[in-house]
Amino acid sequence: MEIPMSKVYIQIDADNKIVRIEGGITTPSDLTGWILIDEGYGDKYNLCQTHYLEKGLITYDGIYQYKYVNNEVIERTSAEIEADRDAIFIVPSQMDLLEAQVMWTAVCTDTLLEEV
Repeated sequence: MEIPMSKVYIQIDADNKIVRIEGGITTPSDLTGWILIDEGYGDKYNLCQTHYLEKGLITYDGIYQYKYVNNEVIERTSAEIEADRDAIFIVPSQMDLLEAQVMWTAVCTDTLLEEV
């Protein structure tokens, strides 16, 4: 019995960043919007979510590490990744807002305590 080759598919966003990778065992049943990028045998193709991309799909903090340009998977530059990281808007917690308000009030009323 011949083992069929596993196919690797990706989805990209408007900036050509690879946002999903599937194939082999996890091949979607509906391939609408997916791009076939490779096929082969072994874990790289059967378990492509963890084995296909050398550095993994995302960084430790959720930034996409690869893009698809001219029918090729390319690692994004550190500058591209940093630009995405800098563009993330961090919503302050209630405690952060309270501390900022206390600091602002202390500065405005000249009651800021000196560090000891």
